[in-house]
Amino acid sequence: DYYSDRPRKVGVVGLGVGVFLGYGRKEDHFRIYELDPVVEKLAREQFWFLNGTPAKTEVIIGDGRLNLERDPPQNFDLLSLDAFSSDAIPMHLMTREALQMYQRHIKPDGVIVFNVTNRFIRLAPLLRELAKAEGMTAILISDDPSEDIYSGTEYVLVTSNPKFIAD
Repeated sequence: DYYSDRPRKVGVVGLGVGVFLGYGRKEDHFRIYELDPVVEKLAREQFWFLNGTPAKTEVIIGDGRLNLERDPPQNFDLLSLDAFSSDAIPMHLMTREALQMYQRHIKPDGVIVFNVTNRFIRLAPLLRELAKAEGMTAILISDDPSEDIYSGTEYVLVTSNPKFIAD
């Protein structure tokens, strides 16, 4: 893990059930932007990740992009966007202007992670072009399991950090 030797500050757009918080350590800080207050309620009442993580957490309810635009720079090590799995893609989260705003919130060696898993639309090529336009590198990580009971996942990591890319 590239960030395993230090506390991590992580921004997340899209809480879901909060599985990513299972990786949280007591020295980590997660700032989560969730559109729907019902999702936070379900994550707290039906799953253990949000309440059980040793990491410090804060949940900001409302549109993630609008809240990020209002926030001062957060200096995230990692900013995760996980809001693209449905057939109603929030395209306002995948524009050049949005990517510029995400860059304002990450450290110079930070990484923006897009979960682009989607059965209907291939989003990775768009992110590759957006990253290129901003002088950044996009890396596709695709998991296509051989067993039929699992569905594959796709993540695009966008960064200007050559050491991260090399690792």
